Amino acid sequence: MDIDLILTVSEALSRPLFQNAQLVAGEKGLNRQIRWVHILEITHFEKLIHGQEMILTTGLGFNLDAVSSVAFMEKLIRQNASCLCIEIGPYFEQVSD
Repeated sequence: MDIDLILTVSEALSRPLFQNAQLVAGEKGLNRQIRWVHILEITHFEKLIHGQEMILTTGLGFNLDAVSSVAFMEKLIRQNASCLCIEIGPYFEQVSD
C-alpha cells in the first residue's frame, strides 16, 4: 500500500518539539507542504534545496543584518522553501522586523 503522508507547516508547529516556537511572519504560508527538513548554516545553498523544505538554522556561519537577511529570505523564496525556523540563542538574540 502506497500512502503519501503530507505534513504542513501548521502541523509541524503543533508538534511538541515546537511548543515554544513563535510565528513572527508568514501566517498565510501555514498550509504549505513540507517534503523535507534541511539544516542550513551557509548562505550559498541554491544547489542544496529543491523546494518544500523546512529550513532549520542557528545562524552559525552567516550574519543576518538587515540587507543580508532580505537577500537570504529572497533566495529561500526563489528556492520554494516552505518555512524558515531560526533558533534563538548565541547567533540570534531576536528576529528583527
